[in-house]
Amino acid sequence: MTLLRNSETLRVSDTSRVNLIFVDEIHDQIRSGMASDAIYPPAVVEDITSTYPDATESLLESGQLTLSTHDAFPFGLAIFDDRIGLGGYDPDSGLLSAFVDTDDPDARAWALALFDPYRASAAPVPTPRG
Repeated sequence: MTLLRNSETLRVSDTSRVNLIFVDEIHDQIRSGMASDAIYPPAVVEDITSTYPDATESLLESGQLTLSTHDAFPFGLAIFDDRIGLGGYDPDSGLLSAFVDTDDPDARAWALALFDPYRASAAPVPTPRG
């Protein structure tokens, strides 16, 4: 969570929803002003919006969170202000089994080049009232 606390922005694409132990902290970071752009598979977005309806609604309405659907990368990708993180998941349990991060500028450029076209073709989740 240190990576999250030390960043003003977060772009993420993942294969599964956020682990329950991190939900409150991520919510707090976004409510405190961290601009977040998250892309998940449709089933994960459905799970997030049904499990956390009030939190999802408030974050979408705040404008600090953009939530979209798209087929998942085969791994988790998190792009912070000056670092990136890659997560690998156990295919049987779906649990995170490996996470690496780096501040290498070339790696961050690679991550943005991967994320940006993916983001452009993702379907935005509308705000509940919009």
